[in-house]
Amino acid sequence: MARISDAELDTMKREISLERLVVGHGIALARHGKDLVGRCPFHADDTPSLVISPDTNLWHCMGACQMGGSVIDWVMRAEGLPFRRAVEFLRAGGAPRVDLTKGPPPKKSTVLRLPALGDSALTEDEAFEKVVAHYHETLMGDAEAKGYLASRGLWHEEAAAHFRIGFSNRTLGYRLPDKNRKEGKVLREQLQRLGIYRESGHEHLVGCITVPLWDADGPQMYGRRMGKVDGDGPRHLYLPGPRRCVWNASGLGREIILCESIFDALTFWVAGFRSVTCAYGVEGFGQAHLAAFAAAGVETVRIAFDRDAAGDAAAAKVSAQLNAAGLETFRVQFPRGMDAGRQNLNLAGRT
Repeated sequence: MARISDAELDTMKREISLERLVVGHGIALARHGKDLVGRCPFHADDTPSLVISPDTNLWHCMGACQMGGSVIDWVMRAEGLPFRRAVEFLRAGGAPRVDLTKGPPPKKSTVLRLPALGDSALTEDEAFEKVVAHYHETLMGDAEAKGYLASRGLWHEEAAAHFRIGFSNRTLGYRLPDKNRKEGKVLREQLQRLGIYRESGHEHLVGCITVPLWDADGPQMYGRRMGKVDGDGPRHLYLPGPRRCVWNASGLGREIILCESIFDALTFWVAGFRSVTCAYGVEGFGQAHLAAFAAAGVETVRIAFDRDAAGDAAAAKVSAQLNAAGLETFRVQFPRGMDAGRQNLNLAGRT
């Protein structure tokens, strides 16, 4: 799981209004010099002992509990969340849902925190659309995820919107009714059938930049893990099921570029080469691609696989398949050991 950077935590502590959160939890605040004061909800408090300092965005109880800290500490205490969940809650723009004036804070929170993803009346296609929208919204509000894409030369608002690129950071669960409720049970079962959720109850693509894919037979989704991967864990993931969807099929013209992966293809798209698509890795070119190329009237394919032994072998194999189908092919010659992404950064002087 990607580490939460100190820079993101500092930004969160500085820019998310503590006053808004406290008031949202039902606490009345009054001005006292430079500070705001109210009754502390974490103990019996007959006289206001909770002090909010807007200048520093910190809180402290001067009474019995002597607690205090940042917006993260407040959410952990008020919403009953562990540290990472509290950060994810704030990342997703979660609004307070616990009125602390009507009872003590929860020891462990299971209450829905964000606007509901939907209800049990959603079809599976509609549920998938809702997930795509949530992941996209999460990406657009997540500085770390956008920074990761920028570090690879891929942060591009038009591309993000056009391809509905997203980020899975475990906040999807906040959009689901609790699993002991009918609507929560039905939605989880739908998401498991789609492959979004595993049987364990965890999101399949958590920690990944996500790219949704569609064809006539239904949806698919690609995930690219950010940061380090433990052991031999995969960096490239897909939802369970056949890998049949062809990325950017509607954008193909008579001459196209064919890459190994979606991120390599995005590198070309962001650079202005819009007639581009990709295989599912070196062994991932097949009949779905040939059918999409025929439908688009493709005549020429420039194969931009990685310039290594595996990429060269796969490019020769794919070229033969395309030639047999009557298409002209060329091999894009990156420097030895390079792929589209690294070569792009190299040309930009960023490697």
